[in-house]
Amino acid sequence: VEEAGRLRDETPTARALGSVGYAQVLDFLDGRSPQGRQVRPGLDGLRDEITLATRQLARSQRTFLRGMAHAQWFLFEQDRPRLEALAEQTFTRFRGES
Repeated sequence: VEEAGRLRDETPTARALGSVGYAQVLDFLDGRSPQGRQVRPGLDGLRDEITLATRQLARSQRTFLRGMAHAQWFLFEQDRPRLEALAEQTFTRFRGES
């Protein structure tokens, strides 16, 4: 909460202030509540709002990525060896190695 307030004070036009987490904290600091739903008071309500915004962002990202034919889905622990191999291939390609 302090970090978001400090960032707004120091850099009020920072793009980060509109991101998930910061936006909810700034609404909290300014006493703004979302329209159409009740929010628990205090930090519990703030935590609920950040959780909700995070879920909404994840859902929109999943929807966006489903439309990308080349997108690949992974379960981190289950697919870890495959992920590590793909990461190494990608790093090698960007470094310009064969």
